[in-house]
Amino acid sequence: MNNEKKLILQKQKGFTLFEILIGAVIFTILAAIIVPQLTAVKDRNVLVTQEVSLMATTISNLQDRYSDERIGGLLDNAEMVNGKIIADSYRVDGVRIYNLFGGEITIDGVSANGLDWVTEGITEAACVKLVDDVNKLGYFDEVDVDGGGSLDYGVKAEANNVNYTRICAGAFEETDAVTITFQRFEG
Repeated sequence: MNNEKKLILQKQKGFTLFEILIGAVIFTILAAIIVPQLTAVKDRNVLVTQEVSLMATTISNLQDRYSDERIGGLLDNAEMVNGKIIADSYRVDGVRIYNLFGGEITIDGVSANGLDWVTEGITEAACVKLVDDVNKLGYFDEVDVDGGGSLDYGVKAEANNVNYTRICAGAFEETDAVTITFQRFEG
């Protein structure tokens, strides 16, 4: 009997072809599920980073244009496009400006150097990162996420991520894309 056990143990030194095939099928299914999700997160982060970069370029152009005068109530999309203030990589159709998410951007100057930047079509997956990254530009005073509420960008940094998550999550209860308004107050 001892010889039979040795013989059985000697024969079971590897996986059978069936076990290897089952393992390969499971691995393939998991990869098919996980890889697209990881790629989507990376793509979304790149898109948000590019969008914020375009906003920064536009703000820089705007500050250069109005270095000797205050932004006034006459600043709008037409002035942004005609004055070549808008970043070149934004898609423009007439006086309509489109963000990288495909939504429309509306820029309005308010008297005494204020500015409203309204961007539509922002997805839930991009909302928090966009709101946070735009805060890092240091240009806007407040953000309002459609349906989620508004936040003063002046709050302490450690509370921001929780607050950004809260206002973004609250906005997506009944829709798959929202409008975010960034505001620079007069003065």
